[in-house]
Amino acid sequence: MSFSSGIGGGLSAAGDLLGAFGSFQAGNAKAAADAATAKGYAGEAQAYNTASAIANENETLSAASTSIQQAQERRKLVATLSAQKAEEGAAGLGAGGSSFYLMRASTEQGGLAQGVLGLQGSINENAYAQQAAADQGLAAGAVGAQSAANSAAKSAKSGGAMGAIGGVLKAATSIFSFL
Repeated sequence: MSFSSGIGGGLSAAGDLLGAFGSFQAGNAKAAADAATAKGYAGEAQAYNTASAIANENETLSAASTSIQQAQERRKLVATLSAQKAEEGAAGLGAGGSSFYLMRASTEQGGLAQGVLGLQGSINENAYAQQAAADQGLAAGAVGAQSAANSAAKSAKSGGAMGAIGGVLKAATSIFSFL
């Protein structure tokens, strides 16, 4: 074996060792990046879960608001009917004819108003429930992405270690081939 081929083999082994170190470092850097990505997805999932909880709370508040508005509408109807009845009595009219039709129209209008309030309340509640479900789905997707990023981090770390082992073995082969 010549001196120059011994130097060449030694340089090749040194290059292989540097490559092994580079593979290890690259694997660790990739693992750190993937771990940071996973942390970001965890934060995203938490934000979607918070948004979902707020939408659920809004659904409950909407139902309560609708009930209050319907109660207010019922009180308004009773006040209107009572005022009409008092005006009838003050005018000395009976409960028939025009006063009957006026009371019936007021009752129908009050029933329609309550129905519209109930319908709008249901629409609002359904919208909040839909938003909560969508946010829960997005949170689940973020949790899945977090899991994938964690797996990628573990794989990158293992890949870097395996690359380093391969480089060391290649360097050892270069060194032992000259002995």
